Amino acid sequence: MSSGSLTDWNLLRSFVAVVETGSLSRAATRLGITQPSVSRHMRELERLLGEILFDRRPTGLVPTGRARSLYEVAGGIEALVRRAEDRFGSTTERVAGTVRITTSEAFGVHVLPRWLTTLLTEETELEIELRVSQSTENLIRRDADIAVRFVRPEQDGVIAKRVGQVRLGLFANKSYLARFGEPASLDAIENHLMIGVNRQPPAAIPSTIPTVNPTGPLINAAVRSRFRADSVLARLAAVEVGMGIGPILEPLAEVRPDLRRVLAEQVTFPPMDIWLCSHEDLRRSARIRRVYDFLEEQLTASFGVTAP
Repeated sequence: MSSGSLTDWNLLRSFVAVVETGSLSRAATRLGITQPSVSRHMRELERLLGEILFDRRPTGLVPTGRARSLYEVAGGIEALVRRAEDRFGSTTERVAGTVRITTSEAFGVHVLPRWLTTLLTEETELEIELRVSQSTENLIRRDADIAVRFVRPEQDGVIAKRVGQVRLGLFANKSYLARFGEPASLDAIENHLMIGVNRQPPAAIPSTIPTVNPTGPLINAAVRSRFRADSVLARLAAVEVGMGIGPILEPLAEVRPDLRRVLAEQVTFPPMDIWLCSHEDLRRSARIRRVYDFLEEQLTASFGVTAP
């Protein structure tokens, strides 16, 4: 390392933004400063470290091995600084800046964008980063500010509120039923093409999304899904095009008039709780409190339950 000390937090702050966005311009936008300032910060940081931190490629800036090692430390420092800023710098109620939300594939594509359109129209200085992922994002490390999950998080320091429930049902396209008929009983299901998952879902996805209810009488060696996908949207698409019968979230199926529920009386999936989660310190931030309260209102109105 060359002479000099890394005493300017702005250098690391810009460095973290460049690593996460892959671009000087996007990092500048995130930080609310000019691109030349970010570029100057990177040159100064590289001078202090005595080596290049990014490879310039057509797709953007790619961090070197040394940069990735530095990011593991700097990212944690930035999280602590953000928490301090949220705790001590929230005297103003100005709703501005970025809020990162993580949720499931189905909610991230079919539910949240419609609501967030209204919120972004009302809050013109607010920015949303939506992370659609089946994995459990870590709220403590600030991988996300707010999470909409189907399992309750066990992390210390995370607040979680049950805001609703959602159920699955077995559905098929009317065109499929016109070709092959509707199964009249559980015994008849083995003669149909079933749609399911191609691997055990991760912890963030409830185990109630296999081809059949694991606690019910459909679990049978003769019942085997002939089409399997780890994507909720791929399974939905397969049902929509008339491939076969598969489990679909009821809210998604209800807005698709060509889908029809089958074996409604014989197959009942357990309800899945919907949890709205955030780090307890982040509720002191005006922007995160605004988004959290907005999502709570929307989720409760659409999926709310009477019991806490």
